[in-house]
Amino acid sequence: MKRVAGTSRDVFRALQPELPRREAAVLEGLRNYRHVRGADPTAYELLRWMQIENPTLDLNAVRPRLTALRDVGTSRRQASERAQ
Repeated sequence: MKRVAGTSRDVFRALQPELPRREAAVLEGLRNYRHVRGADPTAYELLRWMQIENPTLDLNAVRPRLTALRDVGTSRRQASERAQ
């Protein structure tokens, strides 16, 4: 399992109150997914993960928030190992 650096946790806690509600939910979903699975999810995997708690979510509730989080530097895009 990956160890999250203390600075990553600090940044997460500092940014969460400033993020819009949906972006904060996606960021929380990312954090939970990484904690349990030990890997970064695709947008679709994150959607399916978040649908466990909220079945009404669709991909349009997740993907634009991932893009917004990437644009502000909170997350980054990673090449899929499955595609290589």
